[in-house]
Amino acid sequence: MDQHDIQMDLFPNRLQLESREAARNRFRFYEMVVERDLFGTWCLVRRWGRIGTRGRARTDLHRSPEEALDSLADLAGRKRRRGYAVRHDKPQA
Repeated sequence: MDQHDIQMDLFPNRLQLESREAARNRFRFYEMVVERDLFGTWCLVRRWGRIGTRGRARTDLHRSPEEALDSLADLAGRKRRRGYAVRHDKPQA
């Protein structure tokens, strides 16, 4: 286990956000995950769109997991300022 693997264990590498405003007919999701691709490159994979749809996706390549996690944190802060909140899954009965 190298230093990068240890950091990935200590910090969350996946985040799911939602923005729901019924009065504005706004039901959006934004998901981010930091992972390695098949070639070992660190990536920040983002998906976004209307809840209930597949949405769109984008993959940003980074030199290190720290850089990818910094990007995730920066984007999360921007989304939270725009009204997104962490999605909490309801337990299934």
